[in-house]
Amino acid sequence: MDNPKIPGSAHSWESGQLGRDLQHAVPSTPELRAQIDNALDMQLVSLRLPNELVEKLLQIAHMRGMNYQPLIRHVLTEFADTTLDIQAKG
Repeated sequence: MDNPKIPGSAHSWESGQLGRDLQHAVPSTPELRAQIDNALDMQLVSLRLPNELVEKLLQIAHMRGMNYQPLIRHVLTEFADTTLDIQAKG
């Protein structure tokens, strides 16, 4: 039985038409996750937030067309950069 081919394109991958079939998903190894974190200069942080705040962040992220974790990174980066800039000037 032949499987129909879906033309590959950036749009096909980004839209999820290609690449999101859980049947073919394989979890990454802890070593690979560590390599990715190192390459991206990222550190896993566990943080407890009030449910109401998480819901608000999810709503804002959805309105901006993004996931809430990148939104939180953006908000924290802006806060840290602004605070340090003000401190340096003051």
